[in-house]
Amino acid sequence: MDYVLMLLLLEPSIRVNELVGIDLADVRLKEGSIYLKNAKTYRERVVPIQKCGLNFIQEFANKNVLSVM
Repeated sequence: MDYVLMLLLLEPSIRVNELVGIDLADVRLKEGSIYLKNAKTYRERVVPIQKCGLNFIQEFANKNVLSVM
């Protein structure tokens, strides 16, 4: 999980306060983006993510969903 968080901070330049507010529902895998609600300007924004980052997010989501069941 730490790797996914660091990747999101570095790759698409997501701020820490934005990262803390991300829910799994905010990640749009098909579009390759993350919907950020807590942006610095108090406006919502959509940040594109490269395929590598999306793959790590998908793996993380799969592990967490399976561990909850």
